[in-house]
Amino acid sequence: VTNAAEAAAEFKTMCNLVKLLETKAADLAADPAVAADTQDILKLNMSASDETGRANFGDGTEKHNWEASKAKYAAADYKQDWENKWDGWLTTAHHLQPGVGNDKWLKEHPPPLSKAQAAVAATQLRHLAEQVVSAKEDYDALISGNQAVKADTTNEKLASALNGVANGKGETATTFAATNGNQRDAAACSGEAVEVGVLYDLMCLCIGQQNTHSKNCVGAALKKGWTTTRGELEQALTQLKAHCRQGTTSKLTGSNLRRAVQTIEALIRAHGTTTVLGDKLGISDNADFDGEDGKICVKYDSYYSSTVAAPKEAKMPWMQAVEEAANLLDKQKEKKQAATAKAAQIAFLKASAEVFYAAAHIRAPTAQTSAQGALQSKPTADCTNIKTNSTCTADNNCKWTGGDSEKGKCVVDESKVTEQTSGEEKGETETERLTTGCKNTELMRLLVKKLTKGKRNLFVHGKKVTKVTRKKNELRCRNGIFLRIRKFSDFSYFSSILVF
Repeated sequence: VTNAAEAAAEFKTMCNLVKLLETKAADLAADPAVAADTQDILKLNMSASDETGRANFGDGTEKHNWEASKAKYAAADYKQDWENKWDGWLTTAHHLQPGVGNDKWLKEHPPPLSKAQAAVAATQLRHLAEQVVSAKEDYDALISGNQAVKADTTNEKLASALNGVANGKGETATTFAATNGNQRDAAACSGEAVEVGVLYDLMCLCIGQQNTHSKNCVGAALKKGWTTTRGELEQALTQLKAHCRQGTTSKLTGSNLRRAVQTIEALIRAHGTTTVLGDKLGISDNADFDGEDGKICVKYDSYYSSTVAAPKEAKMPWMQAVEEAANLLDKQKEKKQAATAKAAQIAFLKASAEVFYAAAHIRAPTAQTSAQGALQSKPTADCTNIKTNSTCTADNNCKWTGGDSEKGKCVVDESKVTEQTSGEEKGETETERLTTGCKNTELMRLLVKKLTKGKRNLFVHGKKVTKVTRKKNELRCRNGIFLRIRKFSDFSYFSSILVF
């Protein structure tokens, strides 16, 4: 049993669900940065590749497509692999041509200084290109491919829960209201006639046989009632929907849909007496709900019962549809999170690719004159190789920590280490110098710059490292930053001769 105020509260609660169900779900939108980052890695990879390989694709136009080129590879064991990848390589080659919108990028990414430097960069970039192609495929599958949750499917569930009518004619609540020519009676708002669509149930909650009866939901009588006159029920429904739009609308999420349903379900059970059981929404002073004055209810007796001996097992159809829509929205949220993680992975791959390509432009340092003083060579490695306190402290670059010689250790004294001005070691070739890793402080500087996006702070294992300098980069290298990056891209070479 409810009074008018309680009926109005039930109406507003139903309206909250109506507004959610009227909200359209949207497909996930691809982040344009993902495609841009992917293409940048592929361009860097091709830019570092040998001229013979790039010549296969010319200016990237259709005259260099697979059909025009496949005869040269008819007997190659990698023919099928190349056929699958050729269009992508051709697109990349086109983006490397001047005058197609990439002039600024080309200016910022000139060719490597030497073939040796290009070869070293190509070794790393080849693997990054393979990884980014795979990551981009995964990303696309999550956004719009076979792993995506289609908004159309979710919207079908939402529309079904909102507009369903039980007459079997495939009508919506709106078309039913527009064509109705029957006066409301008890059968119209109980049993299997209700529980199919929220809007239909809303009419049962608020619209009586006459407009003067229909006064509980909005604080005054509606302009029309549920009468035999065609079109009057539609006008009453339109007025109800206008009142429903008042107030805020929650964001369309799985949790908000479930919360709205749970609130309605609690209200269905909230009111009742020995004669008016807790299976209705609306106002009535007895068990009647035929739409007469004071007897305007929607009865959910097929799904709820206050009789302990006869519990109801079935679930309301529109509640089931809402739950299915909520599950789809939850699944889409999971896909979005996974896609965001893939986008972050691709951004990291691009930062790594930029570093390796930039390393191909590091000029060999000039020899140091005797007047400039002797070079500091590998102070960190030298210190850690010392095993005794006396030998350690004899070296100006080292200090002893940790107590006696058995428990202590020799480490570099950062306060005494000056910046190394040369990355070359005696006997190193150019290729060895470029692949030295930690010895190449310039490469380390580039790596930190890319990963920190030029910021002066760097977090390593949760600890803040300030004032990023070449000296500290060199020291931190022993703690595994650069080694981890090397490991990240250290995969087996692709078997094909040419990989872009």
